[in-house]
Amino acid sequence: MTNESPFRKNRAFYIGVVLTVLEGILSGCSYLSVYIVLTALASGTITAGMVGAVTAGLAVIFLLRLVIYSTPAGSQTVHTKPTSTAESAAFLIMFPLEWVRIFS
Repeated sequence: MTNESPFRKNRAFYIGVVLTVLEGILSGCSYLSVYIVLTALASGTITAGMVGAVTAGLAVIFLLRLVIYSTPAGSQTVHTKPTSTAESAAFLIMFPLEWVRIFS
């Protein structure tokens, strides 16, 4: 018998935990940006500059999430596993277009 525990955690486990938590935080930030825009619409204080800033923030959030999904540790721990960065980018671009096609 060996003294190794089958439940021993290695470096990949901790990287996966950190990336999963980071992905959850980024997901929450994307919903927060939608809330900011809806609040500004309701109060009538929305400006083109604010919409541009929120859009730029969303772009940064999705780029960070794309990087997380592209890493070997991130793609194994976060729910989906894209085969390549190009496929992930294609999914992010084509997914909204598919919904437009379905509902139009």
